[in-house]
Amino acid sequence: MIDFYRITLSFLLTLSAVSLAGQTVFFQEDFETDGTGTRYVADGQFIDADGSSEDFFGRIENVAGVLTYRGCVDDPIDITNAFTGQSGNFFMAGEDMNDTGGCGAPNSSTPVRSVNFTDINTSGASTITCKILVANGASNGCGTSAARWDQGEGLKVTFSVDNGPFNEGLCFAPDLECNVPGDLTNEPLHLDLNCDGDGEDGFLSNTFTEYSFIIPAGGSELDLSVSINADAGDEEIAFDNIRLEAITPPLPVELADFNLTPTRKSVVLNWTTLTETENDYFSIEYSTDGLDFREINQVKGAGDSRRPINYSWEHNNVVGKTNYYRLRQVDFDGSFAYSKVRSVSMTDKVARLVEVSPNPFSNSLAIRLTGAASVNESTPVQLFNSIGRLVASDLIPSGTDLFNWSLAEEASWLPAGVYLLRIGTGEQAVTKRVVRY
Repeated sequence: MIDFYRITLSFLLTLSAVSLAGQTVFFQEDFETDGTGTRYVADGQFIDADGSSEDFFGRIENVAGVLTYRGCVDDPIDITNAFTGQSGNFFMAGEDMNDTGGCGAPNSSTPVRSVNFTDINTSGASTITCKILVANGASNGCGTSAARWDQGEGLKVTFSVDNGPFNEGLCFAPDLECNVPGDLTNEPLHLDLNCDGDGEDGFLSNTFTEYSFIIPAGGSELDLSVSINADAGDEEIAFDNIRLEAITPPLPVELADFNLTPTRKSVVLNWTTLTETENDYFSIEYSTDGLDFREINQVKGAGDSRRPINYSWEHNNVVGKTNYYRLRQVDFDGSFAYSKVRSVSMTDKVARLVEVSPNPFSNSLAIRLTGAASVNESTPVQLFNSIGRLVASDLIPSGTDLFNWSLAEEASWLPAGVYLLRIGTGEQAVTKRVVRY
């Protein structure tokens, strides 16, 4: 028999937020719509369309007990013991998958096919539980050759965290001790808790039954694969309604940084996301008191991303003395979350953009205005001694980035000591402490 294998490709996830038994469902696939190539990759879907097929792998519809393959063609399928109890009308199933005939994806002689989910966001999630419905069409017990399953066949659910090695989470395998000792063929399919290839832990019937396993906490991305190995007629198995749940669900947007940079008459907002899931847009909200916020702009999000993205927006003509900002991140489904509130004092904004050198000084000072602090009008500059007396003053010409202020005339009588240098007037004034030697 051929061992299980997987194929993984990138796809767009469908997320939900449903409360269930103290946990939150943050990922779900019920196959009610065809997600091939978008939400998942179904490896090698096909059917030998003969009007009553026993050779197929793909998406199946069950309407009032009538099972139909829905793929490259619509064709009825024949199941020994028809599947029952699925979630909705659709599920994935396979039988005798080493057939090379029929339509669909190019086939090979391998009896192994899989459905793969990649790049599932798990950032910040804790206690992740994977749940899946599984059913066995060849649901005959011990003592009959109709049990069908042979050594190495069955179903496996495997997972990989942050592109690491794949681990076995859930296995179904033949009970090799069921029939004739030493005969490893035509055995019933059972749950295989230790995934050793010998299913001894519970018979798998044709009624969809929920099984689950725990995925260790940690990591930011998860790949999930459901693989079937079946190479004969009457080896029939199906799965449905795959869900990932967590007590703490993953963050839809992982915000790495959010900061404010003041300029002379504006505030620049910068923020960075590490990952995004279903992110529609950011609403920028503003307040002058930190209590009552209003939206002042929207910035489009990236939707789904697994790489850092930098965002920036400038709030012009800011008038408040102290200004407060927060981000409201909104998903495509309308759900939202707030960032922490950030504030900036406008009386400090020019100070952050003024550099004075040398300090200590002797006979001159170089005053550098960076970025938007470069003024569009003449600005007074004043020097005060330690008792608050004005000892020197001048004007910085409009549009000046670097002003070299000569104090040669005052040097003859200015004593060494501490002085206060003031640039500008009123709330826009910047005060720097300088020392003359």
